[in-house]
Amino acid sequence: MLVSDYVQDYQDANGYRPVNVIDYYDDYIRPINSTFGRYSFKEQNRVPCWFVDHDDKTASMGYLDDNKHPGRTVYHCFGCGKAGDVVQLHAYIQKEYKNRYLSREDAARDLAKLYNIPLVEGLSDTPESFDEYIEEKLRQISAFEHVYTRVDFDKQIRRLKELDVLDLGLLNDEVIKATATIKHLYA
Repeated sequence: MLVSDYVQDYQDANGYRPVNVIDYYDDYIRPINSTFGRYSFKEQNRVPCWFVDHDDKTASMGYLDDNKHPGRTVYHCFGCGKAGDVVQLHAYIQKEYKNRYLSREDAARDLAKLYNIPLVEGLSDTPESFDEYIEEKLRQISAFEHVYTRVDFDKQIRRLKELDVLDLGLLNDEVIKATATIKHLYA
């Protein structure tokens, strides 16, 4: 088993998975600055996007259940369209805000330390075979194949406008984000 899978699937004595997007945000992103500090996934459905190339004026980062891995959560930004799991998130936060460059495996091991998860014998940093490697990559790709991004939404809106069945003056970013969230267009 890959260490990244083990860390995300680990459950404590109460059956709780401590390594998840929701708790990670509160524990390690909120303290970064006051903008992040004003939000919590535990109190709101969305928080500000943490990607430095997205100047998020409104909270557009959300989370959802990972369809391929029951019990896990993934993040998705309705503004910039970026999505991923908590291991990717930790590697990104460490790189952009802490100047630490971590591989996926190193990020998973670091999360194990941060959340006091004992690593067991037999965990691997790399798949045991090429087939396992390809299967893991395909699983990662397919986890987001149905993500409905802002770009897809914009294309659909333009098509409706060309058909003259939609008044674009009635739409703004908040309406688009709220509609996408309510209708679960990202899943």
